[in-house]
Amino acid sequence: MRRNRVDWTIAVNMTLSDAVPVTRALHAVARDRHHEKRAGGVLFWDHDLFGSCADYDEGVRRYPERPNEFTPLPAAGPGVRWAVVSEALAEEAASYPVPERPRVVPNILPRVPTGQLEPRLRQFLDGLGLDPRRPILLNPVRVFRVKGVELALEVLAAARSAAADRGLPAPYLLVFGSLAEDPAYCDEVLHTARRLDLLPDVRFLDGVPLCSVQDSTGAWRLDEIDLLRTAAASGGGVVFTPNTEDVETVGLGPALAAVAGLPCASTNYAAFAPTYGKDFYVVPVHSRPADMARSGVELVAAMRANRVGEPHMAAKLRRNRRIVDRRFPTGPWAKLLMELAEATG
Repeated sequence: MRRNRVDWTIAVNMTLSDAVPVTRALHAVARDRHHEKRAGGVLFWDHDLFGSCADYDEGVRRYPERPNEFTPLPAAGPGVRWAVVSEALAEEAASYPVPERPRVVPNILPRVPTGQLEPRLRQFLDGLGLDPRRPILLNPVRVFRVKGVELALEVLAAARSAAADRGLPAPYLLVFGSLAEDPAYCDEVLHTARRLDLLPDVRFLDGVPLCSVQDSTGAWRLDEIDLLRTAAASGGGVVFTPNTEDVETVGLGPALAAVAGLPCASTNYAAFAPTYGKDFYVVPVHSRPADMARSGVELVAAMRANRVGEPHMAAKLRRNRRIVDRRFPTGPWAKLLMELAEATG
């Protein structure tokens, strides 16, 4: 930070116990800056905390339910600021041994332009062997057990069957994450894809870059915004299916669908209602086969209604957009960034 003249470092999700070495180092940096009478420091911005991140590894809880002496927390004082993405996380943090609870600074959602496919987006589809006449479903998650990629595949299978019954083109599914992240879980995901004969219709994107870029072979890798644009141009949607009720503290899948004007199929995880409210429209996803078939039928109907501009569906998606505009305001980030700028003179 000194060498590169960095005023503020924004550290994302550093409060959990697997980030202890980095968290301690960042605290040391903040102390050094204060002792050297230099402005600036570290902003910790968390979207997971201990009690609300009920992530298990082979039956063992990955994180303690509360912080302990081995898990440093963002300390109040010169050079350290702490923010979380939701009121629920701020309430949880209020029970931690800290002088004051963090401020609430929600996620900022991308702006997604509408319009036809640009040449680079068509090149992206060509590179993956995708037919631009078929709708694209996005699964904006890592290939990580609690993200429920296996359920997203079940939704794809149900949607494919429903589309065939109606003489409509079958959708594709693009999963944002990498098959290399969790080999044991990835084996299960691929087994599900083979069992459902989905391998021709699913692509794993091996991570999504911060901005769209061509690799050394000339192939395009699209960022989140361009992927949403591609899905929207295809008349597709978003699938967001956490398989663990209490591991998501926000869950941005439905919000990304809303800003792109797309229908979303989602499981009913614990943070959904506090984040989006009862009026947000999603296609409900359940794990029972009969319920999954209904999810596929409703998702295909929603995508078709959106594609042809059916007024009732358009009204639902406009309402979703208004909800996320309220729930994810830009004001808290703008105010915080101004305060950080003023603090550095």
